Amino acid sequence: MINPDNPNFDRRFDRAMSKINAHDKFIEIASNFREVSYPPGQAGLQLAINDMFAQRNAINIPAIEPYSIYSMVAHRDPLIRNTSVRTISAVSEGDYATAFVGTNRLHLFAKASQKDLLDSGEAFLYALDAQRTVADKTTDYLLATQPHLSEPLHEIKEAITRGPYIYNRDKEYKILRQITHDFAYSGALGSDVRNLFDPFAFQSTQIVTGYE
Repeated sequence: MINPDNPNFDRRFDRAMSKINAHDKFIEIASNFREVSYPPGQAGLQLAINDMFAQRNAINIPAIEPYSIYSMVAHRDPLIRNTSVRTISAVSEGDYATAFVGTNRLHLFAKASQKDLLDSGEAFLYALDAQRTVADKTTDYLLATQPHLSEPLHEIKEAITRGPYIYNRDKEYKILRQITHDFAYSGALGSDVRNLFDPFAFQSTQIVTGYE
């Protein structure tokens, strides 16, 4: 029974409201991305979840088996570093689609590196380095091409610049991923990049599904 006088009530209420708000935001993201309307209630939510998992799978083709990911991280496979280098080179040359392919692939290695520290976090740092550069360069591009958005973009640019000094690495990485995939989701970087949008970069998707 709900007891508002219980000192834990506020925290439980906040968590409950946060999840409700996340559900609404998640449905909005899925609906806008897929350009469809979902039915109300649990049925619509499940369809949206299925669609967003399908999008996550689509951006990671060819797929890498989880065992292979962990093995590559544990053995410090040169492919991980090379992917980071190619990603940074691509975004520096304005090839945003290739850069997003790279950061999406590096994210698979980063999760394994973070979770079990198989490589003392080395793969995560390669992913973070690439993600920083992609966020920075894409923000610069949008500042040059979307002058009507200069105020929020300058705020994003400042957050990217200050990130290493005010956040721990895990939080900085999550923020950078959300920034870049918000750009992808908006279509501002073109349709090829929009197709590489990872809905699991958004906090609302993580809350609803429990996955990153």
